[in-house]
Amino acid sequence: MSDDDMNAVASFILDSDQAGVRHIQKALNDPNAVVQMAWWLTRGMDAFRTLNDYYKNQITQVARNNYQRGLTDAGQKPKSIVR
Repeated sequence: MSDDDMNAVASFILDSDQAGVRHIQKALNDPNAVVQMAWWLTRGMDAFRTLNDYYKNQITQVARNNYQRGLTDAGQKPKSIVR
């Protein structure tokens, strides 16, 4: 985690609003926020890994297709030469 990320997390846990209520306490009182936190803790890293793997595979496939297209194009003789 970067310093900015760690500071943002620490601020969320430790800082309070104008009324003196900590930001994390407000989140724990919000059912939607609790569900989001629980989802991230139980499924988030797997979802992130799956997404990451998908995009890596897509990038690899595009690179492979472009490489094959380059090999094919290099093997063909030009139809005309312009000088």
